[in-house]
Amino acid sequence: NVVCFGLRDAVSTGAEGEAAVQAFVRRVRDAGEVFVTPTVYRDEWGIRAAFSNWRTRDSDVVRTWGALQAAIGRASPRQNG
Repeated sequence: NVVCFGLRDAVSTGAEGEAAVQAFVRRVRDAGEVFVTPTVYRDEWGIRAAFSNWRTRDSDVVRTWGALQAAIGRASPRQNG
């Protein structure tokens, strides 16, 4: 029920990786549709999404995917997700 993923074409380690992930997580959060958190897995920065409610439906996954795609679209050229 937990999915971890990274940002394509972004540095995933060190301060630059952290900055890219934190910026992406803020864009998702600020849109107010879904909530994701930053994570580190095997020394690489990434994003964590948890689906743990028994009432989660396919439509919730589709809505989450849409919110993530929208956050990518709101990225500045240097913060491409």
